[in-house]
Amino acid sequence: MDEADCNYGSTPRRDKAQDRTILKARKILADLARNTGTEGLTAYHQGDPRGCSLYVVIPEDCSQERYDKGIAIY
Repeated sequence: MDEADCNYGSTPRRDKAQDRTILKARKILADLARNTGTEGLTAYHQGDPRGCSLYVVIPEDCSQERYDKGIAIY
């Protein structure tokens, strides 16, 4: 999705799909946190297609300047 946005521009349909994907990642992390006692993790989407797009971060690092302190997922 990020590569298509970069090459061709965004569309409302792609934006909705991207939002659903990010929400799903955050739900998975919330479920994982409940089951393992590792509260305080969230997903951060970095939209530049030249690198990783999804990071697991603590909320304090959920910003454009600090996301790389998290764990790159995809």
